[in-house]
Amino acid sequence: MKKKYTLLILFFVSINLNAQVCGTEQFYLPNNQGNSQPSNILYDASYKHVFNVRFHVVYNDDGVTRTNSNGVPGLTIGFEEVMNAIRDLNVNFNQFNIFFKYYGFDTINNTTFLNYGNTTSYGNMISTHNIPEAFNIYILNQVGGAAAVAGYYWPFSIFDDNWFIRPWTLCHEMGHSFGLLHTFFSSGECEHAVRTPTPLGTPFNLQYNADVAGDQIKDTFPFLSSTFSDNNCNYTGGATDCRGSIINSQTVNGFFITGSPSNNFMTTESEDILCNPSFTPEQGIRMRNAFNIVPERYDSKRNSIQSLYEPFERIKVLGAIKSVVDNNNGTATVCTYYSERFRFQKGFNYVFPENELPDLVNYNPYDLPDIQLPAFNCPLIIQQLGMQNGQYPIGNALTIDKGYICEIQQIIGGSDTITDDLGGYIFTVEEWDSLKASNPNFYELLESNKYHIIKKETEKGVMIQVVLYKN
Repeated sequence: MKKKYTLLILFFVSINLNAQVCGTEQFYLPNNQGNSQPSNILYDASYKHVFNVRFHVVYNDDGVTRTNSNGVPGLTIGFEEVMNAIRDLNVNFNQFNIFFKYYGFDTINNTTFLNYGNTTSYGNMISTHNIPEAFNIYILNQVGGAAAVAGYYWPFSIFDDNWFIRPWTLCHEMGHSFGLLHTFFSSGECEHAVRTPTPLGTPFNLQYNADVAGDQIKDTFPFLSSTFSDNNCNYTGGATDCRGSIINSQTVNGFFITGSPSNNFMTTESEDILCNPSFTPEQGIRMRNAFNIVPERYDSKRNSIQSLYEPFERIKVLGAIKSVVDNNNGTATVCTYYSERFRFQKGFNYVFPENELPDLVNYNPYDLPDIQLPAFNCPLIIQQLGMQNGQYPIGNALTIDKGYICEIQQIIGGSDTITDDLGGYIFTVEEWDSLKASNPNFYELLESNKYHIIKKETEKGVMIQVVLYKN
């Protein structure tokens, strides 16, 4: 564990404080991980990886404010914001059979962690609040010199709150956590524009080296300035690589790359990110290879496919009262029927084939399904998990739990309606305080030769009524 935080400190020390987007250091693992390696052995496109994600929102010591030391108030980051984040991660990573399960969020009340941050405070925050079985995402008010910081090949990241709410930043940092380099990364070896392997004897400046230079991925181009793109992030041509060769749009393994820097998640070229950034197919391969290269970094964060079918929250919804029994000791046993309300995370196309109105059958990734029995039944389809034999498999959300629950409630008061004739109009009402209402010997205190309509009220407003005649 100590090694983990030492490595993290090395990342933080290397941050360029003039950077505005990302604070992750770029470096190679000991062995080159380019796609020239036997990725067909490591990469099984059909295998589905599911990872838990936990969010931590940092506040000042008071637990109320998020104002940093410059007096700038932080954004309100709550359930809606973190649920949108889990949605955006799934929308952009599911294409590679990488799925994220919402694992909750909490708050950290620590002014030192909230403001700016440094190597020591980052390390202390993570060591204190890390959830071992999940990717941990920390949301500060301001991250020193960057919009976010990620642990390269490590399952945690730290965000300035203004950037946390942007899908681009979330996916960019998660890409680093899965081993992706910046598209403009340089290890000191010039990345050439050519994107197909070249024969021996090819002049050096025209040799293919995309697997070992730059970001080591051949369906992303060498770094291009945004000056070579229009407002829609279309490459306008004219750029050259570091050897002076022209960079042309071309198709690599069936994927068309335009060369535009702003439409890839792993660039930091554009702050507005107006061009619908995405990952390339070989970036997807690189990320999935990470799970085999350094499995110890990810295995403890995994969850099951079944977990995606299960709601992140189930709530008992109380209904009609089944029975009320006066225990004659100042309490009553109240039994209440209940059904269940299920909530499912955003990010998927859900189909509940047996749903009935008023609940919906179909939900899109931007919906937050909130379903209550009896309209809801267990069968559930998640379209992002794909088809089998031309049909979407039907999963089982959970075993439905409904019935009744009983609890002991205190009696807090009541009344005695006294009359000679139950059908008559002449009666008197005596209010009882909690002492008299809870007196097990109250019958001895009743007026003789009268009918008594006794009502007792519990602390939760449940009424107990009995009619007595005392001789």
